[in-house]
Amino acid sequence: MAVGGTFGGTIDAPTIDVVVQAPSLAAGAVSGVAVNAQARYTPALVALSRADLAWQAARVHANGEVSSPVDAR
Repeated sequence: MAVGGTFGGTIDAPTIDVVVQAPSLAAGAVSGVAVNAQARYTPALVALSRADLAWQAARVHANGEVSSPVDAR
């Protein structure tokens, strides 16, 4: 599993970019789950650029944005 991120912006308006790559996760009896995701946080918005999950023949893709309830100003 690899998780990377960068912090930017200012104290009053921080930004956080995160990337997750996990080609083969296991939990209990389930194994071989692949996860790849990229997201960004700002005080105004949380954006999921992409999230891809795969397990056996199943595939899920998601992306989207939500307004952040946090107002750091």
